[in-house]
Formats: sequence, C-alpha cells, structure tokens
Amino acid sequence: MSELEDLVHDSYENLLATDSEGVLYDDPSHLSSLLSSRIIDENTLSAIDIKDLFNSINHTRTRTGAATLFRSLVKPLDSLELIVEKQNSLKELEKDREKREALSSYLNSLATREQYVHRYLFQCLYCQNEPYNLRFIDQYKLYREFMEFITSMVEGAKILPSLDSPYIGILVDDIRNIDGKRAYDLMKGPVYRTPQGLKTRKEVRIYTPRVKFTLRSFKPTLAIPYVAFFLLAFVQSLQILAVLGVILYTPIIYGFPETFDRRYFLSPLKEVYKENSDIRRGIQALGMIDELMSFYEYSKAMERGMTLPHVSEADKHSFVAKRVRNPILAKENPAYVPNDVNLKEHELTIITGANSGGKTTYCKTITQMQLLSQIGCYVPASEADLSIADKILYQAPMFSSITDAEGRFGTELKRTRDIFFKATPKSLVILDELAEATTHEEKMEISYAILDGFAKIGSNTILVTHNHELANRLHLEGKSQNLQVEFRNKKPTYKLILGTSKESHAEVIAEKVGFSTKDMDAYLKRKGYSK
Repeated sequence: MSELEDLVHDSYENLLATDSEGVLYDDPSHLSSLLSSRIIDENTLSAIDIKDLFNSINHTRTRTGAATLFRSLVKPLDSLELIVEKQNSLKELEKDREKREALSSYLNSLATREQYVHRYLFQCLYCQNEPYNLRFIDQYKLYREFMEFITSMVEGAKILPSLDSPYIGILVDDIRNIDGKRAYDLMKGPVYRTPQGLKTRKEVRIYTPRVKFTLRSFKPTLAIPYVAFFLLAFVQSLQILAVLGVILYTPIIYGFPETFDRRYFLSPLKEVYKENSDIRRGIQALGMIDELMSFYEYSKAMERGMTLPHVSEADKHSFVAKRVRNPILAKENPAYVPNDVNLKEHELTIITGANSGGKTTYCKTITQMQLLSQIGCYVPASEADLSIADKILYQAPMFSSITDAEGRFGTELKRTRDIFFKATPKSLVILDELAEATTHEEKMEISYAILDGFAKIGSNTILVTHNHELANRLHLEGKSQNLQVEFRNKKPTYKLILGTSKESHAEVIAEKVGFSTKDMDAYLKRKGYSK
C-alpha cells in the first residue's frame, strides 16, 4: 500500500472512530461537541462561526458528504501531501468537464436512497432531518433500499471514467473493492440460514440444512398447509372450523415469518454490514468524493476571486494573501471590500481602530481561510501562500457566569492562558481584545507581558485592541506591525492600512444606534427630567 493510501485511510479512521454508534450519519450541526482535534479547539470553532462557514461552503449532495465536510472543518489536516493531493484532484476536475459531470451524476443518483442507509445501519431516529414516514418504513423495503444503494454505489463506481488524480483513484477503488467480498455476496443474495449461521450461495453444499431468506413477509411455503386445511374444512362442510382456522392461522402466516426474518436474517445481516470495514470504507469514500465536488461547487458559487492556496510546511507559521474576502459574507455580497494580508515579517500584528470598521471580520477571515486551506479547499483571494498551522487558536470576548469566582477578567485570562500554553512557532493565534484589568496601569503591564510572551514563543499572533499605547510601545520596540481601520468622512472603508489609531468613533456609532449625547438630552428634555 502506498504512503498516500495510508494517509487517506488514516483519515477514514480519524473520522469514523470517534463514535461507535455511527454518529458520522447524524446532522452535521451537532458534531462539534463530539470531536477532539489536535489543531483547533471548540472555543475557536464557536468564535469563528464554524456552522456559518460550513453552510457557506456546503454544496454536498449526500448527508455522508455533508458530515464528512463538517468533520474536515473541525479536524483539519496536518499532512501537506494529503492537502496537495486534494488540490490536484480539484485542478483535474476543473479542467475535465466530462469527468466532473460523471462524478456529479454518480452522486445525484445515490442521493435519494442514501437516507435508507442511515436508517437501516444505525436506526437513525435522532436525525432531525429524517422524513417522518421513514421512521415507520416496512423492514423489508428498508433492507431492499439499503441493498440497492450499496449495489448502485459499487456498480456505478465501476463505470466512472479513470482519473489521473491518485486521491480520487484511491476513493473510487475503495468503493469498487466492496465487490467480491463476502458482505457484498450476502447483500446480492441469496442468503441462507444454516446451523453454522448465515451463508452465501457459494458457502452452502447440497446436503447443508438451510432456510432461504426472501424479502417479503408472505411465505408461499407456509401458505400451502393453510390453504389445504381451509379447502378440506370447506369440502367437509365444516365452515365454522374453516373460519376458526383462518382466525388462528392468519397471525401465524403473517406474523411469524416477519419475526423470524427479523431475528435470524435482518438483524444479524445489519450487524455484518455495520461492522464491515469494506462497506464503511466505501461509504466514507463516497462522502469524501462528495466533499471534493462541494469544494468545486463552492468556488463557482463565489463567482470570482477564488484560488487554491499554495500551502507549505515551515518551522514558523506564515500567511500572505492578496485581495482576501470573507468566505461567508462575500458569497452573498459581490461588493465585499477585499484586503491584503501579510503575516510573515512579524510575530505580532496589532490592529486598532473604531468599532464597526471590520477588525473582527478581518481576523475571522484569516482564520477561516487558514482552515479552508488545511482541508484542501479553495479560498476567496486572488492569490494566497501560507504554511500549515499546528494550532489555530482564537480568543473572543467572553462574559463571565455568576459561578465564576474570578469574574470576567479571570474568565478571559484563563482562555488566554490556555492559548498561551498551547501555542508554538507554527501556530496561528487571534486575540480579539485581551482581558480588562481593574486599572489602566495593570492593563498595560499584563497585556504587554502577554504579547511579549507570544513574541518570544514565535507564534503568528494577531491582537485586536483599542489600547493604542500598548500598540505603539510594541511597535517602537520592533516587535509588531501595526494596522488600523481606515475611515473617510467618519465612515469606515473596511480597509486595513498601516498605522495605529487613537480614535474610537464612539459618538458616530452611538448616533447610528440612537443613543448619542444628543439622543439622551432630547429624551431627558421630552420627559421633563432635564433641569
């Protein structure tokens, strides 16, 4: 097995091993609490709007594809080879319309039956999006639909055009390789119940005692004695006995076979399929193909300014990109204002400026682009060059609970502490405002110590702050590059330019929300409170 195959199959295990009950098939919006990741933590996922990011790039056809995509976002790759191979696959799909359309048709053909797979294998009653009538579907129909889905998946993969990309080739082969395995023979049937358990046609001998499984509750062989008894009773003019026979035997002829099939065929077969590594691998491969096609569809939905970033490995994290747009907001806003990003020359980048100028969006955009790059996806920029981050850590303003003895300052300081002890020179760290101490002097000293500490670690750290004195001090010491929000005529341009801002434009924002000094004076006068 090649090294690339090992990497792909390792990613299968990382995705499937987190929950033994098959939570891969649950609604993606519930997965974050079930995952642990070496690269990104749950606080960061929440701060960077991971569900909105998922919804923005999700163009998958199948629920398995959607779950795979969401898992990729919360567990981004740290393998450069795998990232590059996913990008190479996208480049091939971009160029070859025939292959792209073949994969698209293949996914569309499977999407309608996929729900039966989740219902049959994992009793997915907890799936919020599951159609109500699927909960009460006939068990024979459920099994038949599951069987036809898997056979369609396998047989459809056999006629897909060959692709040069090793990554897609591995995925397609994993689906094709289900054929010829015992589980697939059981699926295609017939299946026999023997004293030694379930057997395929190849495994039984002429002399082997067996019961054949048929996909229907009505069994003609059981009906023969029933019909014979009824005719005999009717011929002998024993109509009462015939009616009594119908009453007593009907539950047997219809109830017993279904109970028997569930116990000796349907349930054991479900366990065989559920635990079968070839079937699980094939289903996961389908999800990863769907994820890849979703990346392509996302790039087309953004219409312009999309690129596959140049990703590298480095001892120190760097991020350089031109005409960067937010992956979520720019999708619905063609007039979105792009910014250039250069996080290569300094360990610290400090952003100052008035509220509502785009500081937080700028930071989230960088983090979201880093994440998209590390799952092999397109990013909204004219060009991008970045290195793999071993940690993506984001601190957003937090509000303390009444149970927090340290208050808001202590709560936020704990988060900063956790980030500090996780960070390395390869990490991307975003600090959207540091914790506020009780006095200006305390705030200055502890904030300086924290930023100086991150600079010594060497992580790529961005701080959003209104503390222009802190920003100037670090800049004069040569420890930071300083950016500020650009304003023209007291209105933000949403561009970040070099420099340190001393303005907050608080009164402008207060006027915008209707709570300026003038608004308060007018209210007090109108109510008669002014003296």
